[in-house]
Amino acid sequence: MTNTPKEVQPEGLFDDAEVIDVYTDADAIEDGTLVPVVWPGGVNRVTRPVFDYFVKYIGDPRNDIMDLTPLMAAIDFMLAITPDDGWRTGKYQGKKLWLIPNEVAGMTLMFPEDLLSREKPRAAMPAFFLARLCESGTSWPRPARLTKIL
Repeated sequence: MTNTPKEVQPEGLFDDAEVIDVYTDADAIEDGTLVPVVWPGGVNRVTRPVFDYFVKYIGDPRNDIMDLTPLMAAIDFMLAITPDDGWRTGKYQGKKLWLIPNEVAGMTLMFPEDLLSREKPRAAMPAFFLARLCESGTSWPRPARLTKIL
């Protein structure tokens, strides 16, 4: 794997591993798993379920006029949380949210369950996240079944 200026990969973890599949940020955007956003504070991606939950159509959905205010409020709420090793976890409007660093020099807002999506279990999983999965002694919120997808 090669690094481009916008991609960051963990050092050492997969250096000698054979690459059997690559699922890039561009792939995730193209298939709709991730939605690109531009927001102060470095948030540049949200998962499709987060986007669909917080963004509301105004009038006829065929006109593609959307109210992004609820999504931006959720992002602002999460940005106000003090990060723990780059991660922010919180609950907004009754929904658990994670705001985590991604490999395109920003952060991704996601529901924890987005990580374990049955349709695309790896889609929202940045490369550094895999590295973090393999670390021992971390205090981040680890779902019990998470290690089974490796």
